[in-house]
Amino acid sequence: MLKSIALFRRRLAGWYQANRRDLPWRVSPDAPEDTAPNAYYVLLSEAMLQQTQVAAVVPYFHRFVAALPTLSHLAEAEEQLVLRLWQGLGYYSRARNLHATAKMIAAQMGGAVPQDVETLRT
Repeated sequence: MLKSIALFRRRLAGWYQANRRDLPWRVSPDAPEDTAPNAYYVLLSEAMLQQTQVAAVVPYFHRFVAALPTLSHLAEAEEQLVLRLWQGLGYYSRARNLHATAKMIAAQMGGAVPQDVETLRT
């Protein structure tokens, strides 16, 4: 069983390396191996990608990050700006929840997106 899991992992990693798309929230394949993804970009992309196709999200992501480049900027932004930047993606509760999350992370976690799942779930 463990041997088949290890084989599956190797094959999946190989497939990903051969087929991955360059997306603005991912670490560049040219980056050093120990480079971590930008946690704010990942959080933002995950919220945007819920029930939305990747191709539709990319221009919104670029526009959003140009206006609110960091989690701190998002936390300090007026809700109307956040909703205006989100306009066209639909499901506006995602934008409101993302904004509330940014405020909470800024206020309670020193502005750093939690690295562990349990803390992030809070």
